[in-house]
Amino acid sequence: MTQIKYHLLRHIQRVKHHFSFEVEQSNFEAMSKWVSESNSVMFFPDGTIRSASGSILFYPDGRSPDKAAEIPFLADSYSRRSRTEAFLSQRDISVPSLPPLPCEYEIELRSIPEIFHRTLSLFAVAVRAESIATANPLEIATLKERLPGGFLELSPFEEKFMADDAPEDSQVAQFGWRYEGVALLLWSLNMLPVLPFPSAICDVPKLAQITWDWSSWQNKIELRSVSEILNCLDLHYELHWLVRQAGINNEKPGSDIDAGVVLERHYALNWLTKFENADWDSVDTPT
Repeated sequence: MTQIKYHLLRHIQRVKHHFSFEVEQSNFEAMSKWVSESNSVMFFPDGTIRSASGSILFYPDGRSPDKAAEIPFLADSYSRRSRTEAFLSQRDISVPSLPPLPCEYEIELRSIPEIFHRTLSLFAVAVRAESIATANPLEIATLKERLPGGFLELSPFEEKFMADDAPEDSQVAQFGWRYEGVALLLWSLNMLPVLPFPSAICDVPKLAQITWDWSSWQNKIELRSVSEILNCLDLHYELHWLVRQAGINNEKPGSDIDAGVVLERHYALNWLTKFENADWDSVDTPT
């Protein structure tokens, strides 16, 4: 697996339309312009996959891509990445130049009902985890009565945790971190005006105040724009890379970065943007 092959596979996964046609050599320049503007890749009869410029991204015999091959991304993706890098630079955070993410024209968000129920489910498991960790386990019946929507879309892993009278400490800790996913999704639903830089854990009492009062805002939700959400994803994608590299080198990612917060937000953002169309328990966060 190479960087170009990885991002080419991701690109192909997002494709929604295939066109098959023959092009005269004299029209190749015009076709190349269309391929670039539509962020397409070209499958040639010889089995190669090529970029808009004609450089070869993939050889069927396993050879390395052309040195001039460019991973297919639109200009908006590169602009977003440049803004993210400039923002991090202002905080004295340096991240190597990484391939950008797809832009808003290529992303479809989860529906508002999906996000709403996922928010309540994450809050429900986090509340139970916190109650167990503080040796004051909350009765499931009580939680269901106060937060019925939190039990409508529980994932299989979450259902197992809720049904376990004595979950392992590692699971309690894992689900306790889900408050960070709640904060991210509440922000996406415009219920939190600002999502602070991930330097500290979220304001749990504030989240609880909002989420316990779910019935007062359920029908007033306005989802943030795809562009805003992608800006947030781009930031946490880069920070997650930094966190992972620090872990590999047995170092801290920096005093201004909370690794746990970054991980939980990136996880929630990848679910929100339908990364690989994965269900909640199967979300991946590659960097």
